[in-house]
Amino acid sequence: MGKDITRVLVETTLRKTLKDIHQSPDRTIRNLVDLALNFSSGDFQKEILSDIQEMLQNEDSAYYTLASNLISQVDTDNIIAFGLNVGYNSCSAGAKEIRKIEQKEGFNIPWSLSLQISPNADRTAQYQSLITQGKALGIYTYLLFTEENPETLLPLIEAHPDCAFFLFISGKWITSSFLKRTSGLQHLMYAIQYDEHASTACRLLRTKKLLFSVYLRYTEQQAKTLINGEILRQILLLKPAFAFFIPQKSCTEKTEQLVYQYICHIRQEQKVPILLMDIKYDNMFIDSIISEDACTAFFDEDGFLHPTFMQKTVQPFNCFQSDLRTIFSAAFPKTTAKHR
Repeated sequence: MGKDITRVLVETTLRKTLKDIHQSPDRTIRNLVDLALNFSSGDFQKEILSDIQEMLQNEDSAYYTLASNLISQVDTDNIIAFGLNVGYNSCSAGAKEIRKIEQKEGFNIPWSLSLQISPNADRTAQYQSLITQGKALGIYTYLLFTEENPETLLPLIEAHPDCAFFLFISGKWITSSFLKRTSGLQHLMYAIQYDEHASTACRLLRTKKLLFSVYLRYTEQQAKTLINGEILRQILLLKPAFAFFIPQKSCTEKTEQLVYQYICHIRQEQKVPILLMDIKYDNMFIDSIISEDACTAFFDEDGFLHPTFMQKTVQPFNCFQSDLRTIFSAAFPKTTAKHR
């Protein structure tokens, strides 16, 4: 996606506004939200930004601290590139293309794409093609999960500077050498697994002024510790921008819903300077606003589709054997929406 005139104008105005942050941080943060709302055209952007405006009426909101910390502790180019790729390329221009194709062709398209990647398998060309296919459908946000050395994924990320990438990895891979190789990837946010390596990794990321978050794939037992606030207290010490939570397959639906209720409650309280997100439920919520009929797509390392995030596999649909348009038209047909 080339930089159109609207994006250029937004970026120029954003950089100018950010210069005022140190003189009047709270007012500048409100101005940034007002700016985004003025430029927004989609229902998703307007709804989310209106909610943020309402939250910021609370002068004691911890989100003022979150925004101030981000602007002062993270490289400005990283914030702007990643933010515009999510906010403009994905949720504005991309969302418009998604709605257009959905209406014309009669199937649903997820707003983001999640991939479990095994770097040991040489599928670089296939993943490159997959993201190119995704962009043609209006998808510009990608969640990449890997348990192996993520270095082989860097060319994939580098090849698509108009996309926003969340890289979900263990903190053991975060070293000065690795970060040197990722230099210049401003459209990337690291998502560090909450484990024994997280503290060291997050400290190094803060030193490098990089955008990062923390994630936890919680078990049924961990859900209890999460809901009582103990895990959140520990994550706060790591000072991430976001905390993502993902239920493991062993979790019951009741437990998942209790965790999501807790996450929503913490967000509404506005007392902690990080944003909590449930990967499964919030991903679905965002998609429901962008195109009414909610759907999500997670492909495992063998290429099989999981329509429900990281849960049940739909064996017939494989992204290494069929293109995304064919998969989505078969897996996510519209049943009620009008289309030509």
